[in-house]
Amino acid sequence: MLVSAPVDHVLVDEHTGKVKGVKMQDGVNIESNIVVSDAGLVNTATNLLPEGLINIDFAAEDSPTLLHPGTSGLALFVGLEGNAESLNLPRSNVFIHSSNDLSETNRRTERLSLDDALELNPNDLDAIFVSCPSTKDSSWAMRHPKKSTLEIFTQAPYHWFEKFEQNYDKSIKSHGPEYESAKTRIAEKMWTRVVQSLPTAKLPKTLGLVDHYEVGSPISFSHYYKSQRGAFFGLDHDLKRFEPKTFFLRLRPEVPEVPGLYLTGQDILTDGMCGAMMGGLLCAQKVLGVSNPMSLLCKYNKEPSST
Repeated sequence: MLVSAPVDHVLVDEHTGKVKGVKMQDGVNIESNIVVSDAGLVNTATNLLPEGLINIDFAAEDSPTLLHPGTSGLALFVGLEGNAESLNLPRSNVFIHSSNDLSETNRRTERLSLDDALELNPNDLDAIFVSCPSTKDSSWAMRHPKKSTLEIFTQAPYHWFEKFEQNYDKSIKSHGPEYESAKTRIAEKMWTRVVQSLPTAKLPKTLGLVDHYEVGSPISFSHYYKSQRGAFFGLDHDLKRFEPKTFFLRLRPEVPEVPGLYLTGQDILTDGMCGAMMGGLLCAQKVLGVSNPMSLLCKYNKEPSST
């Protein structure tokens, strides 16, 4: 197993057109007649294969007629002094919305500029997701007594932060003071909204009073996930994606242009953890050549336990 080992490109036999392995960024070739890519359809087609080998209609920005990346967001990771009981933290995930019309909420946020977002009232922030990982870990209290964590996400289009992308200063590990200020100001609005929406939780009233916090922007997701424009969930889930000729013929594990190359993950089914999991199951079905993907689960469930 290799870790921290980026792939430069997929190796394709120039005579047969079949996959023959991958070339690592350090120059090492790994030969194989089967390659599974979890990099996403667009990354695989545009960055890992020879140009033009896979013809897909793709737009970098929102487009009603072309496949394009879904939305990105701002992530706020918070460390708190106190355990779940003393802080009365929720054990379930919390979704905070100001409207039932989630499609319009999404469109409205996408239309905002960064300057618009910085002037928003905290109550105008939409689609905030709150999770408390420390309450879901049965061993957390033993390993980290009197400590708790929160993960908070909200929608934040990539174009809000795009101008800072090329300003990264390695010496200070930052995209600059304007970037840091912008993402922190939005994070403060997120925190205010969460505190207001969880009145029974005993949370510090301002972000500056928490024990520790870190903020990730769409640029962060783009860098660490290598996702197109920081997309949380790969390709957007719009009508174009679910057209029959796209969903049933293009977004499949097999890559017909390159025999032996398979795709897995969210782009070949639907987004989220369950979509990625089922995408992996469909990919395994094709690689192993079984007729029923659910038979793989049945076989796994019948395996004797090693404990």
